Amino acid sequence: MTFASVGSLVLAGTLLTAALAKRRAPTQFRSILRDLVPGPLVQPLAVVVPAAEALIAALIIAGVATLLSAAAALILVIAFSVALARMWQLGITQDCGCFGEASHASTPASGLLRNAVLAACAVALIGWPPSATWFSDTPSLLVHIVAVAGLFGVWTLTLLLVERRALLIDGEVTL
Repeated sequence: MTFASVGSLVLAGTLLTAALAKRRAPTQFRSILRDLVPGPLVQPLAVVVPAAEALIAALIIAGVATLLSAAAALILVIAFSVALARMWQLGITQDCGCFGEASHASTPASGLLRNAVLAACAVALIGWPPSATWFSDTPSLLVHIVAVAGLFGVWTLTLLLVERRALLIDGEVTL
């Protein structure tokens, strides 16, 4: 299993999770968009961004136009990073809305860290594309799924610990 193979699954899984979360609960994402873009662009971006995330994820999973879909993912991650940097510059410390309302512990700084990992996955996929689609080798697919589930679990645990720490510091939770 190559880094590009794992990277493609991480990238596709993250994009798909973000797209579904934004479509399920779009309020936080729209709120952040209102702070970053002119009013007339909020609604179109609230629709187009999750659709683009889902489409790119589907192309990566299917192994269709791998270089193009990885390049599109990289461009999307860079655009998200610019938005996160702008949030940081404006002093917006609330959740980035990257995953709809699913994550309340994500900040612009943690989002930039996550995006650095996703950019590395996209670059690996561009430089070393997997030789076959995931569906051609079922045991390999299962290893990929377990690896991504583990990474997702570690990421979720990290976010929960950060949120708990913030609540402890604010005095909202006692031990």
